[in-house]
Amino acid sequence: QWKQQGVWYGAAAGRRYAYDNFLSHIALEQIDGIARQYQSALREIQFVDRAYSFQRVIAQNADSTYDHNSNSYKLIKSILCAGLYPNIIKVQMPKKKYDKTLTGAHERDTDSTAIRFYLHPRFNQMGSNDVEVGKPQFCQGRIFLHGSSLLCQETQFECQWLTYLTKIHNRRLQVYDASMLSPYALLFFGGHHMVHDHIRGHIVIDDWIRFIAPGRIASLVKELTKMSHYLLMKKIANPTLNITESPVIRAIERLIKSDGLEAS
Repeated sequence: QWKQQGVWYGAAAGRRYAYDNFLSHIALEQIDGIARQYQSALREIQFVDRAYSFQRVIAQNADSTYDHNSNSYKLIKSILCAGLYPNIIKVQMPKKKYDKTLTGAHERDTDSTAIRFYLHPRFNQMGSNDVEVGKPQFCQGRIFLHGSSLLCQETQFECQWLTYLTKIHNRRLQVYDASMLSPYALLFFGGHHMVHDHIRGHIVIDDWIRFIAPGRIASLVKELTKMSHYLLMKKIANPTLNITESPVIRAIERLIKSDGLEAS
């Protein structure tokens, strides 16, 4: 919508839309610039038709086969997971507490300050994209959400795993640009080492990320991933090959969109 305002009514309308919706116009312009570069790169390797223009699609308010998943937030978060891994945070919820009432025990609302967040011990260090302000204080892998993060006051997490872009050292280790992930995003794009713990009934990714799931889920994900890699290699060898309608790609898309809960 920000882009539409800018294309239809001019740059001033885009800035006004960003201000009215508490968005950073500068950050949105940076994202738009990266998207243009990515589109140009896809054109160069012939993955996208040279006649395609996202700006033209918006200006004409038209549909495009390249954008039919642009409103699927779960797929977009899966792309973030693929690009940012291993920048992953574990969410540890506090133990549930109950209050006695005349009608029985009622669960208390979760206090956002009681929720803890942790980095993988192997990645509890500064990277090239991180920012250091002052003297850092490590807390045994613990990290904090910055007060300006939209997730800072969140009390319910559908998935206990988040992805982030950069860490900040400002008295303590913090992150503010974080997004909640889905299990299938991590299963498909979360790492190369995935095993099934038959004793506990867990799928384990990189010896850290765990999901309670039967072994058949791990086998399904491994086989779909292997076949998708094969299709991508064929696409690279022959850029004109259309793989979007492949049953393999469609199956991965449906699993990510539905979290594997789609009715048969």
